[in-house]
Amino acid sequence: MAQRTQLEQDATGWWRPAQGPPAAKSRGIERLEKDVTVGDVLDIERLERDVRYRTAAKGRMLTDLFWLAKSVLGYDRFTERWHREMMNVFVRKDNSKPLREQSKQHYRMLILPRRTFKTSGNIADTVQWILNFPEIAIMAMTAGNSPDSPLADAYVAECVSHFYCPEGTDKKPLHICFPEHVITKLPRAKGTFITPARKNFRRDPTLKAVSIEQSLSGWHPDIIKAEDVQDNRNSQTDAGRRKVRKNFYLNLKMLGEGGYVDLTCTRYGPADLYGDMIQKADENTIILWKPAYIRKPHAMTLDDDELTEQDVVLQFPEQLSWQFLREEKALDEESFWTQYMNIAEGGFLPTFPMERLEAAKLSKDDDVFTGKVHIAWRFEYGDSKFSACAIGVEREGRMTIVDVIRRQFMPTALARQVVNSAREWETHRVMIEATPGAHNMIQHIMNEALTENWRIDITWTEFLQDETARVLAIKAAEPHLLAGRLLFDDHIRNIQEVFRQLYQFGMIPEVEIPTVIARLAAQLPPSIKSQAHAEDDEAFEAYISQDAYDRTYNRGRYYEEPVNPVPDLEWEPPDDNDYLPGLSGWS
Repeated sequence: MAQRTQLEQDATGWWRPAQGPPAAKSRGIERLEKDVTVGDVLDIERLERDVRYRTAAKGRMLTDLFWLAKSVLGYDRFTERWHREMMNVFVRKDNSKPLREQSKQHYRMLILPRRTFKTSGNIADTVQWILNFPEIAIMAMTAGNSPDSPLADAYVAECVSHFYCPEGTDKKPLHICFPEHVITKLPRAKGTFITPARKNFRRDPTLKAVSIEQSLSGWHPDIIKAEDVQDNRNSQTDAGRRKVRKNFYLNLKMLGEGGYVDLTCTRYGPADLYGDMIQKADENTIILWKPAYIRKPHAMTLDDDELTEQDVVLQFPEQLSWQFLREEKALDEESFWTQYMNIAEGGFLPTFPMERLEAAKLSKDDDVFTGKVHIAWRFEYGDSKFSACAIGVEREGRMTIVDVIRRQFMPTALARQVVNSAREWETHRVMIEATPGAHNMIQHIMNEALTENWRIDITWTEFLQDETARVLAIKAAEPHLLAGRLLFDDHIRNIQEVFRQLYQFGMIPEVEIPTVIARLAAQLPPSIKSQAHAEDDEAFEAYISQDAYDRTYNRGRYYEEPVNPVPDLEWEPPDDNDYLPGLSGWS
């Protein structure tokens, strides 16, 4: 599971940031704090003339990120109550240790609403990294960095501005404390910065701006600052979201050994990069997630439209007022839920609610393997490279899903799996959706069936080309779920993926599992009372199918022992007495 030491769960079920431990103290502060105090507001005049005060201030800049951002870099709209917690998520730096030993967690995700200064916090953290480790290489990555939207360049430019002090201008606290980092002229190249404090040659600059779409071969940063790499441009289509995920994971391979990745982001949907990373998160990841507001305990059962300002706790009241949030929801509800509440599903109403799916799970004590077995297959089609199979056991008018297969197959392996799954569950009838190209598998499946000596009867189910028809066919399984007629064995190997595709159906491109499960649900009789008649009809159909198979392949009651053929006699020359008089050859 992802590390959540910075978070605590409240009564609403949301993860909220908890007050972290105090910032680490540098040796300078620890040595001088008895007689030197550096308050929240710096004394510029004293900073220039008092070495001890300047040393203490320098130590606090290196360790207290919130104070550095608010009191030194000028991000004065940060609030102690809300933004101190946000800044505590970043790595707490100790320059007496090697870079790779700064934290056990090397991945951090800050999932925060729009307009809450998460980019400003990320920039402040970038500055603090440079102050602590002048030899460092940091890569600022954004969704795009084109001339019409130079986001990464702007990120680097704002970082550089904190080190920039033109000749003849007043020095700022950072310039006074760290003169070795100060530049008097801006870099000629956009999106690149090398601090004057760096002493050793390195191909990677101190700070470099990149786009998630560009090639990064040859670069090996210590830190990747991924700043909204998923945006409204590259999130419009399934193909676009897949491309973002692929590019991001490829770019992570450029990260130096022991490096760190910080993602500051806002959700765009359950299939975005951030949702994928949340699913893959482990103990090496810290996740901070905050919506614009949370409900108070007494308002837990109210509909969102019934809430008033007295029913909620605003997480960023100075930036996101209640009136502003209500106006944003009225303007566009879907983007309100994703961009401000950070709920990936937006205002989406799931066809298969997660609480219903969880309630449909059967424990190991339930007898789920007695009944009629149904198998439904859907081979890879379109953008999906996965084939899927659902196996269900029908009993007393209920269908229990006992196994789900979802894998990428080569044709031979797919044919073998079709036959083996049928043989394992002792059934001969297999339903296969007639997707384009699926009929090409018939010969391979039948050859495999003969090899395994297991008869396969294929029932081709209709492939619905119309998207609306496909959606309605899958939604038709929902009444069975709510009525308790569609159940799931708790021991399905990939039950989490099964429930994910069902719950997020309509929001994600993956539909192979909902398709085959809906196909099994469609096999249920209209009512439990009609079960007996249905079983009689299907038993007769099975008898006819078996009889036709036996007659065709000389099996069962049609089996006949092969007749041994009469051996051919060897030719012998005729005896003269066998010929009649008067024929040619007689004199």
